[in-house]
Amino acid sequence: MKKMKLFKIVDTTKIDIINNYWFRIKQRPTSSPTCIISGAADWKIKIENLETGMCIETFDEHTSTVYCILLIETRQELASGSRDFNIKIWNLTNNKCKKTLRGHTQGVYCLTFICDESSNLLVSGSADQTIKFWNIDRGECVKTFFNVHQRLISCLLFIPEIKCLVSGSYDRSIKVWSLFDVSKENEAHHIECVKHIRGHLGYVSFVLFNSCTYELISCSGDKTIRFWSLLDDRKDIEGARVLKSHMDDVVSLILIGPSNKTLVSGSFDKTIKIWDLPKSKLNLFYMTSK
Repeated sequence: MKKMKLFKIVDTTKIDIINNYWFRIKQRPTSSPTCIISGAADWKIKIENLETGMCIETFDEHTSTVYCILLIETRQELASGSRDFNIKIWNLTNNKCKKTLRGHTQGVYCLTFICDESSNLLVSGSADQTIKFWNIDRGECVKTFFNVHQRLISCLLFIPEIKCLVSGSYDRSIKVWSLFDVSKENEAHHIECVKHIRGHLGYVSFVLFNSCTYELISCSGDKTIRFWSLLDDRKDIEGARVLKSHMDDVVSLILIGPSNKTLVSGSFDKTIKIWDLPKSKLNLFYMTSK
């Protein structure tokens, strides 16, 4: 049985790190945020009470592994993507499935949400090598972009500060896409690749944006964490600052603390590592199992 472990890093900060690749954790938006939401290989999404460890709600309408979940706080909704090719939208007020979005021809590995003055769209990435934009209210795919990577799309990130979409893939690359009015559904607009980032020697498992330094932070199956400056004018970027210490695939990242100076990473090597970013130094680590 897979277990979840919680670590208090500093007195006022709790972080949740995964030790199972198909396990994605999000905090539930409540007046007393004591619940977490997880999706896993048992096809289920669970809401669990952090204080008691008890499961208080289970969503079981997917028919295969739940690869990703995304909390849409502005709508009090949860989106989930699965190996069953489908995306489901869950109403967290009544814990019911609101819509099922169909259109991908292979598993849905990642989700992000675009919410600004001109768009309100869910974005999905899949093993079918497409990125799809969805109008959640209508339950329709409004745009599909094909062959954006050479292999499955493993992670997506929308950066509202620069209105760009970032995708990472099993083809070992990261791409930064400029969004041209994707909300104008009746026009043949395209997303344009403005940066093609290469350097990882394994699949890209996760991408994160540091708004304080304007860097992308990525981790990979090559056991490394890499930093890419978005202030670099070049379209093709291959060099990067690298952190090495993990002994297996690095699959999760989170920034904590003042000015985003501390990075936490989780890995298949069953460790959680805490990094001092200004010094590029490993501060401490935790073993997640005996």
